[in-house]
Parts: sequence; structure tokens; C-alpha cells
Amino acid sequence: MTLRYWGQQAGIAFGVVAMFLYLLLMTLTAVIGEWQWQPFWIAVGCVFVLERTVTVWAGGWSDRTLAFPLVVELAYDIFIQVVFVRCLADFLTRRPPRWHHPGEPWTDTAAGL
Repeated sequence: MTLRYWGQQAGIAFGVVAMFLYLLLMTLTAVIGEWQWQPFWIAVGCVFVLERTVTVWAGGWSDRTLAFPLVVELAYDIFIQVVFVRCLADFLTRRPPRWHHPGEPWTDTAAGL
């Protein structure tokens, strides 16, 4: 019953590693100064942008404008991956979960920080 969810978690874990390596390699390439434009990878990136834009086409211009830069999705992906790593660290260190309930004051303790 939970196999699907284990698969999703494994996919997110793979994404965390892949994104970290991607950002590391991009940073190293920028620092070393041997940046080269590769037409194949530019075309792959354009396919992603086109797919995202076409997917939200029925939503109107505001949705298309948000989907086109792909930066919004990249930022959201990084946020999800940071949350995943935090949850994994909490799980591995057996840190008990803390929840903020309505009516309680919002404090660092309530947020589990």
C-alpha cells in the first residue's frame, strides 16, 4: 500500500542529489571560466519551457507568463528539496515532530526551530 509513497520519496531523494550536483557543476564551471554554450542542452531546455507553457495555456496570459521563465518552478523544486532534507535529518536524529495549532502563539518553539 505504501510502495507508491516510498517511490515518491526515493524520487525526491534522487532529485536532491541531482540538483545539488547540477548547481555544484554550474558554479564550478562559472568560477573556472570555461563556460561553453551547448546547442543540444539549450534545445532540451527550450523543450521544457515549451512544455510548461503549453500545459498551462488554457489558464490565460497570467499562467503562461508565470510558467514561461521556468525559474519559479526551479525555486519551488529547491524549496521542496530543502524541506525533504530537513525532514530526513529530523527522522534520522529522531527529533520529535512539533506542530503549530490554531490558537497557540507562533513561536520558534511551536515551529520546532
